[in-house]
Amino acid sequence: MTEGPPPGSPDWPEQDLPASQPEQEPEPDFEPEPDFAPEPEPEPAAEPEPEPEFVPDADAPLPPGDEPPPEPPEGPEAPDARSAFEPWDPRRHLDRRRPTTAEQAVPWLIGIILAQTGMLIVLLALIFTGTGGVATGSPTPTPMPFTPLPSASAFSAEPSVSVEPTPIQPTPTPEPSFGPLEIVYLGRPSAAAPIDLLRRDFSVAGEPTVVKRIASGVDRMTWSADGRIGVALLSGSLLVLVEDQPERDLATGISAVTFGPDSTTLYAVRTVRNGANDTTSVLEIDVLSGGTTTLASVTYAHPEIVNDPPLVEAQYADNGGRARIWYTTSDSLVMYIVGAPTLYRVDAATGAVTNATRQPVLASPDRRWEIRIVKRSNSSSTIELHNRATGELQTSVVVSGLVSHVRWAHSSNEIVFTLGFLSSGGGVRQDLYVWDLQDGNAAAALTGNGASFGAEWLGSPQAWYE
Repeated sequence: MTEGPPPGSPDWPEQDLPASQPEQEPEPDFEPEPDFAPEPEPEPAAEPEPEPEFVPDADAPLPPGDEPPPEPPEGPEAPDARSAFEPWDPRRHLDRRRPTTAEQAVPWLIGIILAQTGMLIVLLALIFTGTGGVATGSPTPTPMPFTPLPSASAFSAEPSVSVEPTPIQPTPTPEPSFGPLEIVYLGRPSAAAPIDLLRRDFSVAGEPTVVKRIASGVDRMTWSADGRIGVALLSGSLLVLVEDQPERDLATGISAVTFGPDSTTLYAVRTVRNGANDTTSVLEIDVLSGGTTTLASVTYAHPEIVNDPPLVEAQYADNGGRARIWYTTSDSLVMYIVGAPTLYRVDAATGAVTNATRQPVLASPDRRWEIRIVKRSNSSSTIELHNRATGELQTSVVVSGLVSHVRWAHSSNEIVFTLGFLSSGGGVRQDLYVWDLQDGNAAAALTGNGASFGAEWLGSPQAWYE
């Protein structure tokens, strides 16, 4: 009977055993290893470049029941070493399969990605918070030496972190617009009624608007060059009239008033009697605040007043009455006081007083023309248009009555004036007329009630020169 293989030895086929084997010492008893087929030896031609595998620490203890296998026997039966790496041991790694090369590379790739992400975060933090970075408001960020980032221009543009707020500009007040024949003037509904301050555009049909009505009547009025503000003289008191605003009192004891070149400065005349003398002062008044300054004063003997015939007296009153003041193109004031020894010229800047030679002459807004009134008789006048540069007479018109209070339209082509004449009953009638200097026709009446005078064009500055 043939002796079988020792217990526990692998079942090798007989044909694979060597012809003669030396006696071996019996192997110690141990648990039989599970049947598994040895790993086939890879073909040399297809063997990929070996990658390092994880070699566990030999000194580290293994979990219970997972002791290492016994050392393989030495000698001819020892299996051939296939590589320098430890073979895959199912007893050590249980039934897990051996990881592929791609699976072993995943942790390395994750580590590389995390490292690059950390570098990018650090770089962005330096850009936005470092010295000279974007967050500090520096116009040029500190350059970073990390070249693999995208384009350098993405970090070199000058940031705009703090922008100065644009100051809010106040909305400018639009320039007022007026009709081609829009004027303010004085009038009364009947001969015995008090004088009203009226407004109307005569280029359209309609009735005038009452700007101010008072029991004692309106004595004088004037309007700013831009037409925004009016001032009425009511029994010696100055009243400021601004559309959509309440009326305001400025001063008392006033006999004449005019605006300066703007809408905020007003010049007024105040006369006070002192025994045998009169003292007349020129006041500078701020229309907005009401602040008043005495610009100049003159003293003279109190005059005796003699009245003229009714029509001449009406003309005289319409031209300004016993106290008049003009603001001239030379930035000075000319003051006329009935009974005073002379005309006074007052420097608007210094208040210096000198003698004037004549009353100012009214020029057109473009300064090319001037109007001269020639009195032919107490019932007839001639209006003459002269060239200012040469003095040459351009045209003229004869009207029946006495002309007063001439004012230029802003177009420099028309004038409005008061024409006074005696009625059949002996009373004085005054109406407004307009003369178009271009059409060559005679002056045309604007009113016909016999009680309209003292017109001022709205938005048309008047140019008085000495």
